[in-house]
Amino acid sequence: MIKSILKWTGIVCIVFILISFLFALLGLKAARNLLIEPADLSRIPDGTYTGTYESYRWTNAVAVTVRGHQITAIEPISPLVSREELATTLTQRVLDSQTNNVDAVSGATASSNAFLKAVENALRSAGA
Repeated sequence: MIKSILKWTGIVCIVFILISFLFALLGLKAARNLLIEPADLSRIPDGTYTGTYESYRWTNAVAVTVRGHQITAIEPISPLVSREELATTLTQRVLDSQTNNVDAVSGATASSNAFLKAVENALRSAGA
């Protein structure tokens, strides 16, 4: 009886782990292969614009502030799965280069692309 309970408990645990692993991979390929289009800042009026990218665990939302045709701030609304350092690094790269088309953080391509796509979508909502 105890062996049977342990066997079924083990099977349930293995199935749960496999399902969790598969769920973690959903949207990974799409996020890794995102094409980040640079926005034309000369066409964006001053303001704060929100943008999102939605793809399972890579879902992001940001508020991008533009002043004088320059990106002056990026605030994560929906952060990257507790990856605050990644958002900070990418925000600094965008602010330094004044484009959303910057290099991804090494080892975090999918998360980087998802963040940068949210920035792109915010700038596009402004008319870029």
